[in-house]
Amino acid sequence: KTTYAQQASPTQTALLSPRLQALQKDIDSGSAAAVEKFWQEIQKQGTPLIEPTPDKKNFSYVTFLWRGTNDTKNVLVNLFNQNSQMADARFLAQGRMSLLPNSNIWYRTYRLRNDARFSYRLSSNDVMTLLPPLSQDERTKRLATLQADPLNPNHYVSRNGDASIVELPEAPAQPWITPLPGIARGKVEEKSFKSTLLKNERTVWIYTPAGYKTNGTPFHLLVAFDGAVYSGANPSESVPAPTILDNLIAKQKIPPIVAVMIGNADGARLRELNYYEPFNEFL
Repeated sequence: KTTYAQQASPTQTALLSPRLQALQKDIDSGSAAAVEKFWQEIQKQGTPLIEPTPDKKNFSYVTFLWRGTNDTKNVLVNLFNQNSQMADARFLAQGRMSLLPNSNIWYRTYRLRNDARFSYRLSSNDVMTLLPPLSQDERTKRLATLQADPLNPNHYVSRNGDASIVELPEAPAQPWITPLPGIARGKVEEKSFKSTLLKNERTVWIYTPAGYKTNGTPFHLLVAFDGAVYSGANPSESVPAPTILDNLIAKQKIPPIVAVMIGNADGARLRELNYYEPFNEFL
């Protein structure tokens, strides 16, 4: 006989998911196989569980799930990675899962717009620190618990590890983020740039479109911060700006454009990108 530990957990105001409502009825009626049957179903279809809402056609109930063990004390849906909001009690409360009675099913349901797309991680046995700022030890412990959703096949690898992706049915298409066949491609040059004004050094990536010339009509200019993310220098976590620009230029959605993608100097990002007048002059 399977038994489940009944850890203390917050109860969501209402059991919103129709599937979980039906499952709770089966459990309450004494169906011994209901929980295992549910997990087999979820294993096949993947998570999160997406269901229509009865009151708003442009929204869905999105239920995140975790298969607990007797050692599971809490589970969080975590969207913040290393952000200081990870220690904010409001966000911890919004992300904390509940345990379905007499089961090993941890869940959290949100009502979200059908055009949503976002990434998330799950955190089992989180340290649940509520008082910012996080100490380095608390930050290390929290980050160690973050992982991609093991039941969601849609994920990507970032500098912080695997993260899972949610794409609801009406999420906008992303036709420009993968290389189109047979089009001319620009090039990206990586340069080291030393600023006497800021007294620091950084990498700058410069994209020039196919057919770029230094004489003739000037090109349009795009400036992007967090340059390593946009340049493709770290393919596992990036907005593929060169590919997007190649595609848009080839399809004549935008005119030919030069992009300057400015990297961050060591330890200076938060200061420089938070309206720092010397950085404005540097630009």
